[in-house]
Amino acid sequence: MNYENKSKIVAKQSRCSLLQMSCKWVKKLYAGFVNESLPEIHFCLNIQMRRISRLVAIICIVIFVVFSISCTNPETAVVKKNYFDLTGFLDKEISRLYKDSFIVVKTTSINNSMDQHEMPWTDWRKEFALFYGSDINKSAYAGKYAIDTLEIDSLQRKIVYSSTDSALRTRILEVTYELPENEVTLIYVRNYSHNAMITNSEDLYFESGATYIIKTKRRLVLFGETTFAVKGDLVKKQHDYF
Repeated sequence: MNYENKSKIVAKQSRCSLLQMSCKWVKKLYAGFVNESLPEIHFCLNIQMRRISRLVAIICIVIFVVFSISCTNPETAVVKKNYFDLTGFLDKEISRLYKDSFIVVKTTSINNSMDQHEMPWTDWRKEFALFYGSDINKSAYAGKYAIDTLEIDSLQRKIVYSSTDSALRTRILEVTYELPENEVTLIYVRNYSHNAMITNSEDLYFESGATYIIKTKRRLVLFGETTFAVKGDLVKKQHDYF
């Protein structure tokens, strides 16, 4: 082995020894740093864990409250009505009409031309559509009806809801109660609307379990006036057994 090759080997061994020593010193320095910083790291981790625990607890409480509110029995929730609940009244009437198998003997009049026929089956919600459309329990109507109570006699009381805004279609709603049971016996509705081309008025009567009347008058600027009236007598259906 010549001198040049021997020098290269010695130099390579020296570099390897130096690298090994450097690695040992780096390991010692890293171990020392970790050992000195470990208490601070544990302290920071403990603070973060306590913060996370408090946050999780708050989230759990909020979820529990929201879940409790959403699970409230809907039957116990009371929706306040500003005025007489016409929709609720009609729903009960319809249930009774279906249950007791009522039908309608209908009399119609168009410009004094009369017709009468019996309807073997009736879609009551469709039949009472004008009454349903006259319910004044809408959020936009709150405070726009004056309420008057009239004592007719010792057996009857009438409550009158009168519109204070001429832009509203339903101008008057009258509800008559029978005392002392305080049962609704008669509903009267007065609807009115108009514009430059047409004027429309409706008078609606509903006598519980007996009859209903719809009177409509429409005036068109170019075609004159048309009157339409319907009287429906509510009767129990006669079953054919033979």
